[in-house]
Order: sequence, then C-alpha cells, then structure tokens
Amino acid sequence: MATAKLQRWWISLRTRWQPYLGIDWKPDDLPSKLQPRRVYLIGNPTWRIAFLCPCGCGSVVELCVLTEADPHWKVAVDDKRRVTLQPSVWKTTDCRSHYFVRRGRIVWA
Repeated sequence: MATAKLQRWWISLRTRWQPYLGIDWKPDDLPSKLQPRRVYLIGNPTWRIAFLCPCGCGSVVELCVLTEADPHWKVAVDDKRRVTLQPSVWKTTDCRSHYFVRRGRIVWA
C-alpha cells in the first residue's frame, strides 16, 4: 500500500512540470489507449473531454462540457495548446484526487 502511494506521488510530482498539451479532437469516441498528459475533446461541437488522471492511478477522467448538464466544466485552449478547466476536478471514487488544470499545469487542491 505504501509503495503504491509513493509511486503515485512520484508520478504526480513529475507531471507537475510537464504541461497537458496536444489536444486531440475525436468525432465520436475515445481511442482504446489514452496518452499521458493529452486531453481529448470528443464531438463536434465538443460535448465531452477526457484525459488520464494526473495522480498516476491510470483511471480515465471524463468531464461533460455541455452547459445544459449539471455538473459541467468549461474548457479553454490557449494559442500554445495549453488547457484550462473550470471548476476544479474532484474525483469521488478511486484515487479521490482534487486538482485544478490551469494553462496546462496541474494545481493540487
């Protein structure tokens, strides 16, 4: 148990310095294997985003961006392809991570 926590901590520390870049637009669904630090925008227009959890647990985080849905997130991509999400992401299952994504960086809450 302690080894798994240490490994997740090391992965999260390493990913702090590597921004979430490389936005991939997918018309229908996610690829079978997601790449680390890559955000996938699903649909045209975008209705869902997905990425691997930054803590290193390996779970897929999927967020709805439809304004009619509750809850929903706002996603912004700047000219350097860095992602910003509003509000924070708080997983209530699995690793229970809580973080912000600001200009491609993970800010732990």
